[in-house]
Amino acid sequence: MHRSTIDVFAVIGLALPNTRFFMSGFLRKFLPLGLIGYLIGIFWTVPQNFPERRVEIFKNAEAVLRRNGESVYLSPEGKRVTTGEVGAFNKGSFHLATVLRAPIVPFYIATPAEVDPGMGYCAGPGEVHVYFKPAIETADWQLADLVSNKERVRQRFLEWHNEYR
Repeated sequence: MHRSTIDVFAVIGLALPNTRFFMSGFLRKFLPLGLIGYLIGIFWTVPQNFPERRVEIFKNAEAVLRRNGESVYLSPEGKRVTTGEVGAFNKGSFHLATVLRAPIVPFYIATPAEVDPGMGYCAGPGEVHVYFKPAIETADWQLADLVSNKERVRQRFLEWHNEYR
């Protein structure tokens, strides 16, 4: 889930080994972030209304990850959802996990309301908690089951969301 600007900093602070990231191409305009992103190999995305381009971005990511064996972090929602609820999950991350036969290691970032800047950039002081969950194996997943697998994982996030908020 991606609910806050803080999420980016929380994920970077985890120092996940051998991990690349998907980020909105919009963020490249912030020079330091864009430069660092290019240096570390971020997969820059485009909005949902460019489906052909998104498919190409995910195909490129598949080829890169298959070749180098790295992991990738991406939000299954594909955007910040600041309503306080779990947003709809996109198929891209589940398609990628299925074709790579890579496990999904879910984690939940719990940001208290008084800390959370939502779509803004002015976070308040406080603690953010990150809860790692058991890996979800995808070795036997089939593309024909993509939507049901996506919804099963989303259901787990809904349960965690109710537990941690």
